[in-house]
Amino acid sequence: MKIYISFILILCSFLSYAQDYATIRANFLQNYDNITDENEGSPLNQFLRLDNYQRLRLSYANSLQEIETSYKDYLINNNLHRTQGVQAVANWESIGPNKRPISVSPVLNYASGNGLFTTIRLDPVDLDRIIITSAHGGVWETTNSGGSWINLSDFSLPSVQVSDIARDPTDPNFMYVAMGNRDDYHQLTLCSGIYRSNDGGVSWNAANNGLNSLIGFESISKILIDPQDPNIVYLATSNGIFKTIDAKGACSWIQLSDPLVYNNYFRNVLYIPNGQNNVLLASGVDVVKSHDGGQTWISLTGVGTGMDFSTFVATPFVSRINIAVTPINPDVIYASVILKDTPGLPQWNTTRRHYLFKYNRSTWSQRNNIPPNYNYNGDHTESWIAIDVSPVNENMIAVGHSSGFFSFDGGSTNLTPAYVYFGGIVHPDVHDIQFSRDGSSVYFATDGGVYKYLFSTSTWSMISNGIAANTVTKIALSDIDPNLMLMGAFHSGSNKYDPINLPPTDPWVIYNGGDGTEQGVVKNLPHMLFASSQKNTISLSMNRAISQAAPISRPLDPGCSNGPENSRFVGNYKLDPSESTTVVVAYTDLYSYNSINSVWKKLTDLPSDFGFNDCNQGVNAVSISESDHNYIYISGENANRLFKTNTGGYGNQCTSNCWTELFPPNPLPITSIAISYTDPNKIWVAYSGYISTEKVKYFDGFSWIDYSSGLPNLPMNEIVYEKGSNDALYVATDIGVYYRNATMLQWEPFIDNLPNVMVSDLEINYANNTIVAGTFGRGVWQSDLNCPQSFDLTAQPGVNFYEAENNLLAFSSFTLSPTLTFRAGNTVKLDPGFEVASSSAGYFQAFIHPCNHPGNSFKKRFNQVSGGLKSISEPEFSISVYPNPTQSLINIEVNTDSDEDSYVIEIYNVTGNKLAQKNENKFPCLIDMTKFGQGIYFVRIFCKQLNRYECKRVVVI
Repeated sequence: MKIYISFILILCSFLSYAQDYATIRANFLQNYDNITDENEGSPLNQFLRLDNYQRLRLSYANSLQEIETSYKDYLINNNLHRTQGVQAVANWESIGPNKRPISVSPVLNYASGNGLFTTIRLDPVDLDRIIITSAHGGVWETTNSGGSWINLSDFSLPSVQVSDIARDPTDPNFMYVAMGNRDDYHQLTLCSGIYRSNDGGVSWNAANNGLNSLIGFESISKILIDPQDPNIVYLATSNGIFKTIDAKGACSWIQLSDPLVYNNYFRNVLYIPNGQNNVLLASGVDVVKSHDGGQTWISLTGVGTGMDFSTFVATPFVSRINIAVTPINPDVIYASVILKDTPGLPQWNTTRRHYLFKYNRSTWSQRNNIPPNYNYNGDHTESWIAIDVSPVNENMIAVGHSSGFFSFDGGSTNLTPAYVYFGGIVHPDVHDIQFSRDGSSVYFATDGGVYKYLFSTSTWSMISNGIAANTVTKIALSDIDPNLMLMGAFHSGSNKYDPINLPPTDPWVIYNGGDGTEQGVVKNLPHMLFASSQKNTISLSMNRAISQAAPISRPLDPGCSNGPENSRFVGNYKLDPSESTTVVVAYTDLYSYNSINSVWKKLTDLPSDFGFNDCNQGVNAVSISESDHNYIYISGENANRLFKTNTGGYGNQCTSNCWTELFPPNPLPITSIAISYTDPNKIWVAYSGYISTEKVKYFDGFSWIDYSSGLPNLPMNEIVYEKGSNDALYVATDIGVYYRNATMLQWEPFIDNLPNVMVSDLEINYANNTIVAGTFGRGVWQSDLNCPQSFDLTAQPGVNFYEAENNLLAFSSFTLSPTLTFRAGNTVKLDPGFEVASSSAGYFQAFIHPCNHPGNSFKKRFNQVSGGLKSISEPEFSISVYPNPTQSLINIEVNTDSDEDSYVIEIYNVTGNKLAQKNENKFPCLIDMTKFGQGIYFVRIFCKQLNRYECKRVVVI
């Protein structure tokens, strides 16, 4: 038994450090046929979520240890990387969702959630005090049983990835957190060790003396404090058990050297609850026991013990084991055991079985097996092995994997489902379970919140409302509605933020299930919303997410067994800025989809044109020019290559050689592409990976320039260009947002009030001039845009960009080079003497207002201006519709100072069908809604001169 355990764990350690990520990935995905799997709890999706995070980061490296080296450098220089500059000032605030979003359909209740939670710690004295941790969202404490929560980690820990937390029972000010994610696929999440607080979580400091081997690709799953001597603390880790006897002092850790525990994987360590605190139990791939504080250990499994894994012929190999004990009977141990059919690291289709064992004094007895994972014929994820026993009843146990179960007879008979998987009462996928001190209730930490079950009433309640911890993948905004936001989140589907049309207490709703990924709002039609789940499984809502989005069939790919097109797990798509109902989608090739006629069109032929492997390589990043939608840039997912078209690609009056390859001087994966608003040949590309000088590159249409100065040596996840600006750019990194414009020599952190969290996506809200960030663990955040100027200004020749908060005056002659941009809050006044000239192509553009004013900046634009005497000011344009709701007629009024005397009025139903259209020049005007019947409708007014739409929702009762 000892030889077997040591061999398996040495193999795991070898794989972690001696092989590159591509090898580990290939091992897991052997014989995987690119299927789409919507089941959140499957082993495949568990890996693919992590793969989405790691693949672009690690694919270039020869070994994971190279990444660990960069990560340690970041930890040491964390404060330096986040030092605030003087040219980038933000005011980030959380948008949520800080509670479980309501659902537009009961079918979606199961997927709704506000974050992935890993640990519950109940205070042994104060019943109202609870601390919980999130795998990606930090540490949270309540002193009123979940009525409100305080964050203890946003700015004081180097990241918000937390596996476990423990509080000194004799002094609640002393706490320890284990960083990282204990429930990933075999230690592929970076860990920064143990951090300690002596002031109740206000501040944290590293306590890693002796833990260097754990900082990197290892996991710390459990912290155990001796309640009689809190200077003694144990750690259960993926690389053995560690102990300190001076936790409150130097906190020097030693690795326990007994061969049964040294360098082996452990998920849990605890005391036998006999009050003596010298007898320890630990579990990982074995269950072991120590009678001398960890110096020596014995195995409790094997031949003659009742838990002999070799007798399980179909699944004889141990994956992971978790254990639980109860003070009511210290002789009893329960074990939640995952066994598998093959040794070594598991593959996506490895068979797993979940077993329950009970130990009493000297032997194990197999109990009634834990029911199969939903829809997986008994296969289970190997990470979620949560289990606990009531402190007042040794036969009352709770266990969890993707579902939860109770037993009231120690597992002698069938376990009782704690909730229905698709019932929506409790979010699936259970990471931790804790009984209350008196056994009257039990708490579940899941992928979508923390829940409490009260046995006396047989009822569940969610206690984690008030916490924003969603792992956001993608976000989307409306061009004309300043309040509408969409969010895709792992585990928690596609969600809509709509505070104007939803109750203030519940401004978020979920309208599509699965793992939420890319989102989209159709330009000028905010009732048309695109959602998606894993691998670009796209759905469309035609009624502003009043009901669940309807799925769109994928295009077929003849090169891949004639099956549907495939993409990376979190796919990309972009809405065409000129053809607003068309979406351009990154599969193994690039496609466009017209949502009006439901037609797919193939825009690339990467296998033929550029030698791509049709099934295993495809499109990663997509960017479409705002000024000319025929300019599209894409990057290859595996090949780290960049391609461009100025024809719109194949099928758009181009039949051959529609794409050209650009050769940026960088071998790293391209994660995002930003295009200049004034020149579609100018781009900035952002890179993943860990080469300090290779973060962002700038292409001016002719040559490449490094644009990385000031950025941390961490992956760049997204880059966005601010239209109407002085080439202002924002980039999302693993530690926040950075900003740079054309006048700056380097990037500066744009992070005021933003937690130490990975930012996965960025979008600029041009309807109110804010920037919105999707974070991987702390939900959605919003800040005003960065504004370099804030005063009245007179433009002088020699500069090509001017911005004033109030008024901008110009009366000189200017030369386009190639553009001249004026941007002001109130008025751009062009007095006599103003003229522009250009010897080559170029244009003058003027925008009302600057980046720190609410509203849409893009009001006026001139391709040629001469002679002066022009004044530009903000034109008023708004509509009102009343009465609303109505039983018959509605009045429409237009408030504008435009001299336009003709408007287009359109009526749409909730499915997006246009019911009526009329031209109108007299207001108020009356429209009879009775002919459309009862229901919800959208009234849209278009002003041609201003090129602006306004849309109102109308309810007919």
